[in-house]
Amino acid sequence: MLADPEVQSLKAVADPVRLRILHMLFHQKELCVCQFSAVLRISYTSLSKHLQILKQAGLVTDDRRGRWVYYAIARQSWNPSAKAVLACARRLTTGQPYTTDLLDTGKVLCCELEDVASRGPAFFDSAQSGKKSCATC
Repeated sequence: MLADPEVQSLKAVADPVRLRILHMLFHQKELCVCQFSAVLRISYTSLSKHLQILKQAGLVTDDRRGRWVYYAIARQSWNPSAKAVLACARRLTTGQPYTTDLLDTGKVLCCELEDVASRGPAFFDSAQSGKKSCATC
């Protein structure tokens, strides 16, 4: 049996990684899976599970464009509690690590998706070892 929409929404935002995902989306219209992976420093497999939970709760939508999948905050949802839960999540996402995520998102956004995707969760590891994130950074 599926959980009530309210319960499903609350469970979806009860995880710190999913709150960080939502926070990034509150500040960007949309982000690609590889960009989340780089900023959050988590594997594509783990990230996919988090994004699927948010999508099933009606909190985010996805849009496949070729090989890239972009996620955005759901502007309309089947879930009647989505708007209230998203508003609550927005209020909860202040301070660290959320500020750092926004700074890192800016760095990732200036780079080519191919480069971000090829480095994945190790994107910033290579930058710290002296290799620039991209030609612009």
